[in-house]
Amino acid sequence: MEYGATRIQDIDNQKRYAYLVSENVGNFRLSKDSIVVLTYIAWAAIVTSAQMVSYDLHLRRGIVGSRFCI
Repeated sequence: MEYGATRIQDIDNQKRYAYLVSENVGNFRLSKDSIVVLTYIAWAAIVTSAQMVSYDLHLRRGIVGSRFCI
């Protein structure tokens, strides 16, 4: 009977291990999705900042150019 009890414990341990592995895979997917979202946000912020700087430089160039034309 002891062998049967040990076998049941082994099965229970395997179930727990499978649950933990599947839980970790799920957490990894959530982490990966979060990293992707944060990367998109950072990329959008960089592009927006670059566009603002470019626009500001364009305006300043126009102001400086008009001063020299007058």
